[in-house]
Amino acid sequence: MTNSEKYDLIVPVMRDIEQQRKELKKAWEAIHPVDRPTWEQFKRGQFVLPQTARDRDFPIAAMEDRDRRAKQWAEHLAKKSDI
Repeated sequence: MTNSEKYDLIVPVMRDIEQQRKELKKAWEAIHPVDRPTWEQFKRGQFVLPQTARDRDFPIAAMEDRDRRAKQWAEHLAKKSDI
């Protein structure tokens, strides 16, 4: 197998990997910084949102708070992309 044949085999695979990584990075950036795990944890799927006292005592309020922050962050990202 020549080098050009190897190149023709590897390049499409590398482009697919790069595209998947970009999509994963975009999903990571869409998470509010307060709730965001590290990039290494996120890309390996090794994260769980940390439980706070509010989560234990008022689970519905904690979910609403996370939803509110997620909406604020989505609005922020929308404004950022418009600039």
